[in-house]
Amino acid sequence: MDWCVKPRGETNHRPSAVLNGRAGWDVQRLEAKPGKVVELDAHGSSDPDEDALTYEWFVYGEAGTYGREIPLTATGGPTTRFTAPEVRQTETIHVILRLKDNGEPPLCAYRRSVVTVRP
Repeated sequence: MDWCVKPRGETNHRPSAVLNGRAGWDVQRLEAKPGKVVELDAHGSSDPDEDALTYEWFVYGEAGTYGREIPLTATGGPTTRFTAPEVRQTETIHVILRLKDNGEPPLCAYRRSVVTVRP
């Protein structure tokens, strides 16, 4: 509601998430062979109000077709990675970046990576 009653400079704005060097809100689609390390990098993300940012990475298992756990090397910070699992058929793994500012109120931006693993 702040945006309706206050000037732009007095309100908080959501951060801008950059994923692997690409700004925007689109889903990033990657391909990987089993055993390949998949790197995800949010460097370059920013907040228009210059608020501090918190990074959170998580696997959105329900959205992908790979039914087992995928351990990420980091769940916080601007980078994470995982090793593409061995698969018998083509599988997808969805990894989400949640970028949160410390403004008032705190606002979030999300980016999704869909990694297709082919045998």
